[in-house]
Amino acid sequence: MMGLVRDLMSLEGTLRPTRLQMSGEEITVSLPARARPSATGVAAQLAAPRFELSVDSFFGARHFVGSATSPGLPHHHSYRVEASFVSSEPDRHGFVIGFASVRELVESTVMEYSERLLNTAAPFGEIPPTTENLAKVFHEKINVKLRELDQPGVRLKHVRVWESPSNSATYTNFGTNFDAGHGPDFETGFGADASITA
Repeated sequence: MMGLVRDLMSLEGTLRPTRLQMSGEEITVSLPARARPSATGVAAQLAAPRFELSVDSFFGARHFVGSATSPGLPHHHSYRVEASFVSSEPDRHGFVIGFASVRELVESTVMEYSERLLNTAAPFGEIPPTTENLAKVFHEKINVKLRELDQPGVRLKHVRVWESPSNSATYTNFGTNFDAGHGPDFETGFGADASITA
């Protein structure tokens, strides 16, 4: 039950609950007004069976991050980048999307930064090259490339970047409505209050 509550509270955008009320085995969820057009939209999408396909890519790079009082020293990381894609149905050949296709999307994105000082690579001259920002930038770039592949129904779920075997940051962009069936499409929702039984 607590896992379900944690998952609901981690939702972003129009899906983020404004109120959760627990009573026994029932949870009542209140959503913002923009997320209330239908009685089945989000609930159906969250509960719908789906396939998830993930690929990893690895690259090495240096960066420095600091604060107002300390500029930070350049240091190297061996990064691992995971991109996960979801679809409710495979294509007529039984594939969600080919591993080779998504591997190329991910590899071509992360290799732009391989063995570089990230602080000098765009857009990190403008924003700090933290692991969080790497995950967001990679997510945005991979999502653009996915739309160019024209794979209706395939969505980029998240990008996770590890800077060490035990430290990672994940970027997920739920709550954004992308055209042509790419990216999350959770602008529809369920009524002001909906019950989910765990």
